[in-house]
Amino acid sequence: MKISFLFLLIPILSFSQVQVGQTLLGDTPSNQFGSNISMSSDGTVLAVSEEFSDSNGTNAGSVTVFTLQGDTWVQLGQELIGEGPLDRSGSAVSISSDGSIIAIGARNNDLDPNDNTGSRPGHARIYEFDGNSWIQKGADIDGEGNINEFGVSLSISSDGSRVAVGAPFHDTGGQNSGRVRVFDFEAGDWMTEGQPIDGVAPNDDLGRKVVLSGNGSIMAVGSPLFDVNGVSAVGRVQMFENQNGTWIQIGSDIVGEALLDFWGDQGGISLSEDGSVVAISSTNFDSAVGDSVGLVRVFNFNGGDWQQVGQDLIGNQEQEELGFSIALSADGNILATAAVFNDFLGFGTGRVEVYQNINNTWETVGNTIYGEEEGDVAGSSLEFAANGNLLAIGSLGAQNTSDVAVGNVRLYDYSDEILSTEEIDHQLFSVFPNPASTMVTIQLNASENFKKVYIYNVVGQLVMNAQTVQLDVSSLDNGIYFLEIETTEGKITSEKLIIK
Repeated sequence: MKISFLFLLIPILSFSQVQVGQTLLGDTPSNQFGSNISMSSDGTVLAVSEEFSDSNGTNAGSVTVFTLQGDTWVQLGQELIGEGPLDRSGSAVSISSDGSIIAIGARNNDLDPNDNTGSRPGHARIYEFDGNSWIQKGADIDGEGNINEFGVSLSISSDGSRVAVGAPFHDTGGQNSGRVRVFDFEAGDWMTEGQPIDGVAPNDDLGRKVVLSGNGSIMAVGSPLFDVNGVSAVGRVQMFENQNGTWIQIGSDIVGEALLDFWGDQGGISLSEDGSVVAISSTNFDSAVGDSVGLVRVFNFNGGDWQQVGQDLIGNQEQEELGFSIALSADGNILATAAVFNDFLGFGTGRVEVYQNINNTWETVGNTIYGEEEGDVAGSSLEFAANGNLLAIGSLGAQNTSDVAVGNVRLYDYSDEILSTEEIDHQLFSVFPNPASTMVTIQLNASENFKKVYIYNVVGQLVMNAQTVQLDVSSLDNGIYFLEIETTEGKITSEKLIIK
């Protein structure tokens, strides 16, 4: 496909990312405020979980939703608390694109909140905001067996009409093989959509992470303890598409590298809006640097299978666990990664990096964000607004002014750091000298191969063409011209040239 771009030479100023709104702080030690977050597509509605909150009994869990009004976060509706003690409500949270519908997982919920037998199949609850309060939408979606951990992961579609829920301790394929079920909201309740996706062997842990595309038709499912060719817990991610009510795998399994990689673990899958790009991490990946440095890879669906996009992103410090959480923008071209145990200021400081895909290379955007002190665990959760300009970062161990670990969440604006499509294409080549009078040289970046150059005057007439990167322009009259460069990959971009 031939795409043309026309742009002027404009200086690009570099700024660092800036915080938006105040820091959101937990109020109780060890509640793990910020352990899970989810954000509306425009970045103005943010849901934050406290999985170990005691709001309705010990470790009942809770989720609080905030809305950005000007430059201030304000609570939206009531706190959403777990049904009873030990529920751990907020073990997963996912919000619709407009921020009006929220799904909350409670991995340890009992069907009867007064049941103390420890059956705890788990459940998911969905709420809708009516303008004043969060009202439950449909009945609870309950797990199917004892200690299923149903609700340890979940994902809701952009319009809030479909939800996928993981139960990694379900036993259909053997003990703790795992299961994912998908539900649609129909006739006032949540109805099963398609068949369950089951693990195939004991301890596969399928459903530890599940992510839906925006329209809910594509689903990524992680099995971090899946064995590959007899090697334990390498892990795999499978991609499914809903075809006429049946979930069909698309492409091959995407598997980890080595023993105990835990590929596709709880924080380690993120999906683009259309489901064509997926980022996957392995926090336990070992490299020459040391153990558990972590690994992140990105894939897109191309030619009927999943092909890697750009280079591997590998942790640079032993035990820092790069990929503990990851996030993709809606178009899949902007990626955030967290290495939560980075020891910049002591073990568990944590660090967050943002990357942009520029000509199939992941280039760092903005400054590294570190936790403020040892034990912050910065980046324990990450979430982008759709365009990738806003990034929410949870730090479940962050301290308040009294040095108590209560957790926090901050929102950062990267809009001055992200390159536009035109700016990216501008980097395909450079022309020098410019202005020129006799000779000019065209220099392409390393990933492009020159084919031909065309020179047009300001009224669009072709005045010269050549198949060489060095041009004699001495015959051209003084004035403004446009060089159109064609590469062997079929890319066409333009550059203004001044002759004087």
